[in-house]
Amino acid sequence: MKKMVSVQRLLAALLAVLLLCPMAACKKQEADIGQWEAEEKERVYSSLTSGQYYDLDGRYFYLHDTGLYERPIVICFWKMDRPESLNALPAFQKAFERYGGKVQFLMICTYSENDGSGSEDAKQWIEEKGYTFPVFYDRDQILLQGLRVEKLPYILFFGKSNELV
Repeated sequence: MKKMVSVQRLLAALLAVLLLCPMAACKKQEADIGQWEAEEKERVYSSLTSGQYYDLDGRYFYLHDTGLYERPIVICFWKMDRPESLNALPAFQKAFERYGGKVQFLMICTYSENDGSGSEDAKQWIEEKGYTFPVFYDRDQILLQGLRVEKLPYILFFGKSNELV
């Protein structure tokens, strides 16, 4: 009988350890994810605000120079040779037409002169499609590299308080 009670106690203790340890690990993991998320938001914001963008006329600017943060911002990185990027643009045009006065849209075409398509190709294509949203360029994909983007389109949303959402 004593052995049976000891085995039961051992099994109960083992069960408690098996149930409680993962819960403690999850709490630590949640804290790690929260810290990672905060660090990742800071890295993205830093990359975006320190990078140069170019407009259709070749003039460059920085995000922190433009006074964009008076309203929420949608930033979409896209590329001419990526069909999935091009397929997303009609929806952005509709959103721009509907919310353009309330939300700032930045459609950033990323390219490298080695791609064979540059800003002139994109400018012509945008005009042919009749898109009216603001288009800017990330020459040589410097911003994409800083953001560690692997797939396009890459879309970011910033709230009015300048917080990445």
